[in-house]
Amino acid sequence: MLIRTIILAAIVVAPVAAQPRWQLSPRPRLTLGVGNDPATEFTRVAYAFRLSDGTLVVANGATRELRVFGPDGKFRRNVGRDGAGPGEFKLISWAGHLGDTLVVADDINRRATRFLIDGTLVSATAVRGSDPTSSFSWALKDGSWIVSTYTSPRIDGPQRVYRDSVQFGIRRGRPDAPVEWLGSFPGASVVVVNPTNAPHGLLTGFAAFGPVYSFAGGDPLLVGSDDTDSLRVIDLHGRPSTMVRLGILPEPLTDRDIELTRKAAAEGSQARLPESTRRAAEIIYSRQMNPRTRPRYRGLHTEPDGTIWVGPFSPDPAAAVPYRIYDRTGRPIGLLTLPPRFALRDIGADYILGVTTDDDGVERVAVYGLTRR
Repeated sequence: MLIRTIILAAIVVAPVAAQPRWQLSPRPRLTLGVGNDPATEFTRVAYAFRLSDGTLVVANGATRELRVFGPDGKFRRNVGRDGAGPGEFKLISWAGHLGDTLVVADDINRRATRFLIDGTLVSATAVRGSDPTSSFSWALKDGSWIVSTYTSPRIDGPQRVYRDSVQFGIRRGRPDAPVEWLGSFPGASVVVVNPTNAPHGLLTGFAAFGPVYSFAGGDPLLVGSDDTDSLRVIDLHGRPSTMVRLGILPEPLTDRDIELTRKAAAEGSQARLPESTRRAAEIIYSRQMNPRTRPRYRGLHTEPDGTIWVGPFSPDPAAAVPYRIYDRTGRPIGLLTLPPRFALRDIGADYILGVTTDDDGVERVAVYGLTRR
């Protein structure tokens, strides 16, 4: 596999400075999920976005369909459904839009599908031939796709935190084009538990405190690792890459951080753990299996003009911690505190859109007004 050599042409350091506080509207402009309408009963919403005319689209992962709502929040139609045929999905790996055309990638059916907003199927392009290991990650305006490799951790040997690697590439012009690989980067961290020193450990999932990679799709592509404050800015046209420094200093990982995360995992993920849940949790959340410092951030987003949004790390889902916002060179330009339990999904000139989750796990989609200062 040929991997392009990445050259660091410039390093831009973003100093820590007083930043203006951006503001959200006191209440959501629109909330989907209030009431008893089955169309607004959401489960596993990974993608949600707003079109230029105010239409809202929500990718409901559990039912593998797009749900389309008018600017007033009224349900209009479902687009796509579960299945293997044209216009159907086994997995919504990525969902977004190019103008007013809806785009869905499905890594199980190995194809990318386009719809008009009225639900008309435009195309379903299957990936054939080589590279079955690449996953759709982001659609570009010219029809190209950014792809990445899957996490493939090994579970043999002693118990440890294992750091995987991830590769990013581009399929130019079409989703079935050959992959042109852009580079290899530190990937996810997974926990291997092996209390009996057996030949093979028991893989228990992603490490609670990383380090883990983040990326923001688009042109350029941003890739970072949350144990550092640097982002790699990868030009998709062959020019040298650069580095952006975020100026986020390391903070100690406290016993309270570990306990809050352990408690949340026990409440939300117990069904995915083996019989020895208690013993595995003791190992996973022990000091020996965790770093000394917190992740410096969690999650990246970019806007079309290159503005970078860096999500905060917080072990307490009820805490309100601000996003850091930078221009495309890494200069700090704002701070914005999001509501607790709010997962950002879409950013507009005067709004943000995201998913809120209450204490009972109920998901709602909310749109807030945004004032940039």
